[in-house]
Amino acid sequence: MSTRTPVKVPGARWESGYRRAVLLTDLVLIAVSVRVGLVLTDGNLAGRLPGMLAAMTATVLLGSLCACRVWEQRVLGQGVEEFRRLGHGVLVAAVVLGLTALAIDVGGFRPWVFGVIPATGLCLLISRRALRRVLHARRRRGLSMHSVLVAGSLDEVVDLIERTRRESNYGWAVSGVCIPGATTADRPREVHGVPVVGGLGDVSELVLRGGYRVVAVAHDAHWTRRRLRDLAWDLEGASAELVVAPALLEVTG
Repeated sequence: MSTRTPVKVPGARWESGYRRAVLLTDLVLIAVSVRVGLVLTDGNLAGRLPGMLAAMTATVLLGSLCACRVWEQRVLGQGVEEFRRLGHGVLVAAVVLGLTALAIDVGGFRPWVFGVIPATGLCLLISRRALRRVLHARRRRGLSMHSVLVAGSLDEVVDLIERTRRESNYGWAVSGVCIPGATTADRPREVHGVPVVGGLGDVSELVLRGGYRVVAVAHDAHWTRRRLRDLAWDLEGASAELVVAPALLEVTG
């Protein structure tokens, strides 16, 4: 087990830029939705009660989205988790606002709970989908990719490299592989054009040096339950995300 301190490698520039784009778009849509809600529900932009309702709606919605971590960089741009969190955040905001209306016994909340918040959630969903389409278009040109280290048997490594090249939308670019072999002489210098940077026992050391965003562990007899646990322990606190093949999870429990 490694005793080195994990290196915190900042995310690629495109990751922080994409997160800023999502955050800014969300904030603009929320502000516009609240403004439209004021016009449609009351028409009096300076009224005290409508202004209070609008402010409470915006505050509750932003608080709920923050609590659901909808802007966490790790989930943006891939998978369904981003949309699941967004939907959950909007639903929680509607429930909290509805309960608040009952608690303080203030009228006028119904259009905000059943109109403005759902409409805002729909706009946020559409905008996220649009931004993801832009991201996928960039990835088809080889841009905005995550640097990936793959560790496993030669056949499994080759298969994963080929799949990542076919499925560019996922955003994985394999930049290094670790395969079985006691010494450097026992291993090829590259696999499918990707450099072999070490053996399976070198994964922790390579990742802790920094430079990889994802560590993909493919099937190999080397990966026992204990070794997988030790690897996960070594990488705890590091900037790289550990992804383990489903077959290994079934074998190791």
